Amino acid sequence: MSPKEGTKKTAIPKNIAEERTILKQLDDELYQNKKNHRRLRVDKTILAGKIVQYENFFTSFITKLPPLFDQAYIKSLKNVCIIDSEEYHENLVCISAITLNQKSEFHVVPFILDNLIYKKEGDRQIISQFKKFLAQKNFSTVGYHGENKKESYLFEDQKGDVVNTEFFLRLLRDGKILPPEIQNLIDFENFIGYTRHACPFFKHKQWHWKMYFQAMNHSLLNHFQDSPQRICLTCKKPQDVLLYCSEDAFSAFLVYCLYKQYENVL
Repeated sequence: MSPKEGTKKTAIPKNIAEERTILKQLDDELYQNKKNHRRLRVDKTILAGKIVQYENFFTSFITKLPPLFDQAYIKSLKNVCIIDSEEYHENLVCISAITLNQKSEFHVVPFILDNLIYKKEGDRQIISQFKKFLAQKNFSTVGYHGENKKESYLFEDQKGDVVNTEFFLRLLRDGKILPPEIQNLIDFENFIGYTRHACPFFKHKQWHWKMYFQAMNHSLLNHFQDSPQRICLTCKKPQDVLLYCSEDAFSAFLVYCLYKQYENVL
């Protein structure tokens, strides 16, 4: 029997096939109209309203954390910044920072490219804005999750502690604070009962990176035009790349909080 005879192709679900077709059409339309789109800019006032909604999602969940977490301890943490970022072919399109200031006040701070078409210029602009933000805030602890060269580069001039919450997740697992099956942020979210509000994009089975880039482009366009985010055919959630990025950062932030709570016994 030849390898081909012994291999069955997995059929693509109808909703995924339809998603691929729609996203390709939307991406084609975006670039056909790029002369108009290059003039678009995000309305910062409108964006601020969306960020308040994201913050409400997160602060509401903090009040519902399982007993494993000490809510009073989380509220006592100060001067922390945990981020996630999203890239389009190695060019940053957004950063979301989950921060606690000196008064322990919780905030989501977004950084989004200011030109939808020229992403290389947008990458440099986001890096510059974020590094200025860090210099002004002077956080005692900053961090990110996983092995991302660009995210580690963002903190190369940081004077305080730079942490990788993926390492903290492993320590929590090894120290039996978390069960052994918690291997990543999605496992962690499922364990603590966090339900995402945004589409998880390529975390869907049979999505691929090209679909993610296309969905990202359309989500950014909707932010630039202040249009509703498209609803995913699979999970029925908005394909909002900035909310998706913020939810990754929030999960990493909760890993950080849990690690600091149990640091002395690990």
